[in-house]
Amino acid sequence: MRISKEQRQKNIEAVFKSVIKLSSRTDFDSLTMKSIAKEAKIGEATIYNYFPKKEMLITGFLDWSVERAIEETQKESLKNMTFTEILHALIENHIEILTPSKAFFGKSVQSLFVNPLAIANTSVSTTKNRYIQFITEEFNRSVSNGSMPAPPFQEFLLALLWDFHIGILYYWLQDEDKASMRTTELVDLSMKVFEELLRSDLFNKVYSVAHFLFKEHILNKMLNPTRMSL
Repeated sequence: MRISKEQRQKNIEAVFKSVIKLSSRTDFDSLTMKSIAKEAKIGEATIYNYFPKKEMLITGFLDWSVERAIEETQKESLKNMTFTEILHALIENHIEILTPSKAFFGKSVQSLFVNPLAIANTSVSTTKNRYIQFITEEFNRSVSNGSMPAPPFQEFLLALLWDFHIGILYYWLQDEDKASMRTTELVDLSMKVFEELLRSDLFNKVYSVAHFLFKEHILNKMLNPTRMSL
C-alpha cells in the first residue's frame, strides 16, 4: 500500500529522531538500520526503502539537521538581526540539534567529507545548495537595507561560508568542554572578524588593486606582446 507524502515525511522524521536517541547510548558502528527502524516504529523494509545504504542515511541526516537549523533560525526576528547575527544563530542552532548525536555525527562526517568523492555526492551537494540559498537570501536582504555592503565575487564568498560552517562543526567535534565554550568563542571571534572585513570594504579594495594590476600589467602585455620582449 502506498503511503502519502506527508506520512513518508513523518516516517523519515521519526528515523532521524531515532538516530539521535540511539546514538546517545551506542556507538556508530553498532547502530544498525534494524535498530533504527525498531525505535522509529516502522518496518525494516520501509527504512531500506528510504535509505538503501547506511551512507544514504548519513547524508540524509546531514540534510535533515541543516534544514532543521534553518527552520529554527527562521523563527527568530531576522529583520532585526544583522547578517553575521543570523549566521551566528544558524551555526548555534545546528550545533544544538546535533549535540545529542555528537558521537554519531563525528563518525559519519568522516565518511562524508574526508573522502573527496563523497564531497561530490549529490545529496551533500543538495544540502550545500540549500544552505547557500538561505544565507544568500539573508545577505541580499542585508545589502538591500544598507546594513551590509555588496562585496565583489559575492557568490563565491557566500559559497565559502558552507566550508566555514563545516569547519566549525569539525572544531566542535574536538571541543571536549560540555558547554562547547571554545567553539562558542571561536564562532564569536570569527563573526566579528568577518563583519569588520565586510564593513571595512577590504574586499572591494583588494579587488580594485587586483583589477588595476591585471589591467595595467598583464592585460597590456597580452595586447602588446612587443612590450614583453623589451
